[in-house]
Amino acid sequence: MIQRTCLGGDHCVNPPVARGYCSKHYQGLLVSQRMPMAQKFALALRTAMTQSGIGVLQLSALTGIHNTTLSGYRNAHRVPDLPRADRLAEVLDSPKLRDVVRQTFERKCIRCSKTFLTDGRNISRRRFCGRTCRTMTAREHTGRPTPKFEKLGPVVKRLEMAVAEFCGGCEPEGVCRDSGCALRAVSPLPLIQLQRTQPQRRVA
Repeated sequence: MIQRTCLGGDHCVNPPVARGYCSKHYQGLLVSQRMPMAQKFALALRTAMTQSGIGVLQLSALTGIHNTTLSGYRNAHRVPDLPRADRLAEVLDSPKLRDVVRQTFERKCIRCSKTFLTDGRNISRRRFCGRTCRTMTAREHTGRPTPKFEKLGPVVKRLEMAVAEFCGGCEPEGVCRDSGCALRAVSPLPLIQLQRTQPQRRVA
């Protein structure tokens, strides 16, 4: 059954847009997940503004960030993205602002352990550093071969046919008698060990 109402509340009739929530409740969900970092960034921003003696309006003019948005940062209502954090850190001479935002959006890939930065919209869902790790993991779970082995499949098949044809021409009877053959490890023919008969000794 298709879900047609939001999970954000019993009285919300807005259509869901992401993870079962409408746009308003989904944004609230993201804010709640980032609230600890938002509070940490707000404290660092207020401290930097006090130390530099720059107010909201002046900071808005220097960074190009609207004063309402800056007020949201100061009151821990939101967290800026990395480009805006870089501008604030440069104007206020406070690298801590950039570090706090990096901690907010920094994640570690569950496959290769590589550190990557999210874009802020899918902060709680993204688990892989890129498309390659995500595709490889999905193929392992479904049992499908990886793209690398998919490309090698036809080549391996032709090699197997070539070895089988060579071995069939060498041993028409369908059994291999040469244990030292270079193709022994990949030959489809069964190996038969020849028993050597020792010469009988003459009795004087």
